[in-house]
Amino acid sequence: MRLKLSDITIAKVQYCRYLGIFLDDTLTWSHHINTVYSKLMKYVGIFYKIKSKLPLSILRNIYFSFVYPYILYSIEIYANTSSIHLKKLISLNNKLLRILQNKSYTFPVKDLYHNFDTLAILELHIHQLILVHKFLHHKHLLPTAFANSL
Repeated sequence: MRLKLSDITIAKVQYCRYLGIFLDDTLTWSHHINTVYSKLMKYVGIFYKIKSKLPLSILRNIYFSFVYPYILYSIEIYANTSSIHLKKLISLNNKLLRILQNKSYTFPVKDLYHNFDTLAILELHIHQLILVHKFLHHKHLLPTAFANSL
């Protein structure tokens, strides 16, 4: 489908990239989530190889260096989608945490996040939304580091 605006024809696309976020035509964020998922999948094999060679503190740092930024970037936007779309990304994140902590599939997911002192994707989404809300509407409730940067 093509739209005509003055003398310019605009083609409809399934998705486009803007500031590192993939906006899809249905706003399900499925392409963005699939992109993040494929970037994180490459770490499964790497993490299996290094999990027994490094101490847990270093493995935690590796998680926060290589996995966490992909999950955190634009989570305020893409995590607003249905949990059906997020399910595979949540499962992969759980798997990566299990590998790094050398835990079985019966180990509670809540404890995986507690051990690394982080939040699950859905909880992280809520946390980030609250932070944005405070930044916009309740600046006096922010830590001084944020309040002084305004």
